[in-house]
Amino acid sequence: MTHFPQHLLAFFAVVVTLCLTSCEDQNAHQETVDSAKVDLVPSNILMDTDISFMDSLYTKAKVHAHRARVYAERQETLLDSAVFVRFFSKEGVLSATLKCDNVKVDNRTNNMYATGHVVVDSPQSATHVETNSMMWDNARSKLYSNEYVRISKPNEMIEGGVGFESDLSMTNYRIFKVSGVKQQ
Repeated sequence: MTHFPQHLLAFFAVVVTLCLTSCEDQNAHQETVDSAKVDLVPSNILMDTDISFMDSLYTKAKVHAHRARVYAERQETLLDSAVFVRFFSKEGVLSATLKCDNVKVDNRTNNMYATGHVVVDSPQSATHVETNSMMWDNARSKLYSNEYVRISKPNEMIEGGVGFESDLSMTNYRIFKVSGVKQQ
């Protein structure tokens, strides 16, 4: 019978213990992954991306964002880092532009929810709108906000109102609670 020196037996015992411990730790970590948080990880990340929203016959909107995160499970796309949207009429004429910090796109409806210093400009009506959030209803081609809005035109400034609804050219808009109008 061969005898191993005591120091070799002790060394092998420590190595076997470390291997078993590290295997147990890896298995324990794998079991604690929360499957509910899987949808927090985007299925795709796109950098400096352009997205077009089309109707069957024309381009309704073109969006540029420095980063887009697509969440396939939730059917939504999050755009951030200097989002710029151009809206077009059925004739292909630029109706309005929208600049904001972030946009959430509902991939089922293509509705967009803009947040973070939202600025909308219409070259057709020379109307400028500022607010904290704005929604674009894709099916109706309308802009909405439930927030405080500030609207300026060449001869008029509406300093504060809560609630806003408009067509894309901002020629037909409504403010629900106007707090002040200045004629210039």
